[in-house]
Amino acid sequence: MNFKIYLLILLFFNFCSRYTIKGPIFENEIIDYNCNENKKRFYINEVYINEMAYSESLREYISDQLKTSINNILLRDCYKNNSSEYQNGIPIKITVNKFEFIERKRYLYYIYAIFPIIDFVLNNSMEYSYAVDLTIEYKTAKEKREYVNTFNFCEKRVAGIFELNKPKEENVFRTFRVNVTKFILRSIIGES
Repeated sequence: MNFKIYLLILLFFNFCSRYTIKGPIFENEIIDYNCNENKKRFYINEVYINEMAYSESLREYISDQLKTSINNILLRDCYKNNSSEYQNGIPIKITVNKFEFIERKRYLYYIYAIFPIIDFVLNNSMEYSYAVDLTIEYKTAKEKREYVNTFNFCEKRVAGIFELNKPKEENVFRTFRVNVTKFILRSIIGES
């Protein structure tokens, strides 16, 4: 009987650790973003995911999330979603060559699964890493010049098995989302 309870506890924690990576991929709001930074009026016109590890539907989902989230930040406050105003801006194409979110159980994970209170205190049984490589392409209207730049983002963090991906709360996943969203914004606006 005790063995069955032990197995149920292990399954529960395995389910929790898988659940944590679900949820939003990018942030829709960056509090410290100033719309005046987008002087050239960039907006994302096209996103292509070159990461073949994903199914076509998942690539479309990531692409749609990236385009919607970043355009939301770039355009919402500045142009109040007035499409005629921002379409006079510079459309950019983003090609995502690598988009990885890796979840790895650390060496003490199984000890924590047996004694979960230890992980509740130490909060370090899981390791998460985000890696994004992207290329930004656009052509300026005045100079008729084409720009192509490549950017890389990589970040690793540890968390506990109790850490959940709650969009509006502080957690390791929200930190990743904010950092990768800021990275993409800087990659775009850094050109202006």
